[in-house]
Amino acid sequence: MTQCDACLGYLNPALAVDACVRRGEEILLVQRKFPPSAGSWVLPGGFVDQGERPQDAVLRELKEEANLDGKNPILLMVMGEPDRDPRKHIVSIVYEVEA
Repeated sequence: MTQCDACLGYLNPALAVDACVRRGEEILLVQRKFPPSAGSWVLPGGFVDQGERPQDAVLRELKEEANLDGKNPILLMVMGEPDRDPRKHIVSIVYEVEA
C-alpha cells in the first residue's frame, strides 16, 4: 500500500466501534481503565485497526474488553460529533452484537 502524497496534512477523524450487547432489558457495559473518563461505564469498544473491517473490529474489541465471543453485528448508529472525545475527533460506529 502506498501513501497518498496529496493526502498529507489532513486531520482526519479516527474510526472506532462500540458493541451493544443486550440481555433482556440490560445492556453490557465495561469500566474504562484509561483516560479519558477512566472509571466510567461504557459500551465495550475501541479503535479500528488499519486494514480491518469495522464489523470485525467490533467482535475483536468485544473479545478483548469483555471476553465474549460475539456474532452477527448489526449497525445501530454512528456518532460523529467533533467534540465528543477530548483527545480528537472520533467517529464511532455502534453495532448490536449477539453474545
